[in-house]
Formats: sequence, structure tokens, C-alpha cells
Amino acid sequence: DEIGNGIVDIARKKKEDNGIGEVVAAVETLGERFLIMEKMMHMAGEVEQMRMRMQIEEDDT
Repeated sequence: DEIGNGIVDIARKKKEDNGIGEVVAAVETLGERFLIMEKMMHMAGEVEQMRMRMQIEEDDT
């Protein structure tokens, strides 16, 4: 898939001369992508909480 191919491409750019370096680069890249997704999910949760607070305030008035 598109994401998997992107990770492989990034890993190849970071790789060392041996196969282990490529594996390490792939794992690092996956970790970086995981953190990005985690941050995005956290921000989405904060936005939803803000919407809920605004709705409650609107209902109270």
C-alpha cells in the first residue's frame, strides 16, 4: 500500500550498507510515523472535548 511503500522508501534512504541497517531504519521510521499519528489522535480528542464544552455552554444560555 501507499504508506508501506513510503516507509520502505524512507528506510532505504536512511539505511547503512548491510541489511540490518535497513531494518533499523525501517523500525525507526515506523516509530516516527506512530508518534505522528498518536499526536494527531490526541489533538483530535482535544478538539472534540472543546466542541463538547462549547455545546454545553451554548445549551446553558
